[in-house]
Amino acid sequence: MFVVSKRGPHGSIDPSSGDAYFDHKLLHNITKIITRNLNKIIDINKYPIEGAKQSNLRHRPIGIGVSGLADVILRLGFPFSSDMAKQLNEAIFETIYHAALEASAELAEEKGAYETFPGSPASKGELQFNLWGMKDEETPSHRLQNESGDVAKIIHKYPASVEGVGYNWSDLRSRVMKTGLRNSLLVAPMPTASTSQVLGVNECFEPFVSNLYLRRVKAGEVSLLLLLHQYVYLHF
Repeated sequence: MFVVSKRGPHGSIDPSSGDAYFDHKLLHNITKIITRNLNKIIDINKYPIEGAKQSNLRHRPIGIGVSGLADVILRLGFPFSSDMAKQLNEAIFETIYHAALEASAELAEEKGAYETFPGSPASKGELQFNLWGMKDEETPSHRLQNESGDVAKIIHKYPASVEGVGYNWSDLRSRVMKTGLRNSLLVAPMPTASTSQVLGVNECFEPFVSNLYLRRVKAGEVSLLLLLHQYVYLHF
């Protein structure tokens, strides 16, 4: 969905050809919609025990993850363990985090911050990557601007406001400190085993490890054949 390729929905490309790119703008927009939808679920959900309901309403955590990361990497022509694949992985999650943070801040402006926001790291201007000791200018969107090669710049397509400068973490941080966040947790990658099969992609952020999978579920065993050759780009 987020890979725009001249080869359509299947097949790999030569990364330097310019025939495909990852659409960070679309990912950002979709993530903001997902954030709002998951926030609504907290209020309308049915909880098994009262304690779970009280906890969710106080902290309002959501968990946004990924499915089919390996599919994206293969379609863009990178080996899964390559530096370019690692760079793409980091850039994807930066976009997801920025979008979710922005949407949660907008929700806080509309409905108020979650109850336990005061005193949290975000209330003090410490975003997730800051807790790892990373500075704004060290985030993937900023590092990409300093790349000496052209491949990274071809593969990553950001909104016009981000292209060439990276995400504006400073302004978003100030906004979060002023208005708060609606949700205490935003990004939480998870296994996505069953939903990935429904979507027809590989599980979460895992690599392809076989052409033939045997899945065991309550209904029985299901054999899955993945034709990975459809992704291979051949150089003649």
